[in-house]
Amino acid sequence: MDQITKDDQLLALHYLSGPIMASDINEIKNILKKVNVSLIELDKTGEYTASLDDFTNVISILINTPLLLNIVQGIGTNALWDAIKLVTVSTWKKVLGKKYKKITSRQVEERSITFGIEASFNRIASYNFRFDGLTSEDEMNKALDKILDFLREQKDKEKEEEWTVYLGNFNIEEEKWETRNLLEEIRNKSINKIN
Repeated sequence: MDQITKDDQLLALHYLSGPIMASDINEIKNILKKVNVSLIELDKTGEYTASLDDFTNVISILINTPLLLNIVQGIGTNALWDAIKLVTVSTWKKVLGKKYKKITSRQVEERSITFGIEASFNRIASYNFRFDGLTSEDEMNKALDKILDFLREQKDKEKEEEWTVYLGNFNIEEEKWETRNLLEEIRNKSINKIN
């Protein structure tokens, strides 16, 4: 395997086998290879995870910082973003409406698979864009294009005092991404659980 450096353009796929098959992974690799992007894959099937389902995606595409900066600053080609959109939409189609089983300390629960894109700017912020509620390919493409607009705006903002993680959901009616601070969401959920 080739050595990966911190400057490489990487896309990572965290997934569950079943909804995502080996043939799907190969298809994604072939699409990304055409735009000189490497894929790192991580099958999370059977892994124990913390109870953060409300805040994380079951299946995620992660864009590393060098790749994200190339796209946001316009250094990367349109073909680069088009390839990422193609991979994202085809993955979304495969997991739309699918369920998975989560084992808790008390029972086995069937839950809907959540899917999204995670991206971060070094020392600025990390964003988890979820595609919950999107039902058509047109909505998906609109949401993906608006991710770029949103990230360009964030890149131009002043650096925050602390690195922050944001959860994003696409408002279909207003055609924009709305974000919430992850730590505030966890605090609110903890307070509501206590009350």
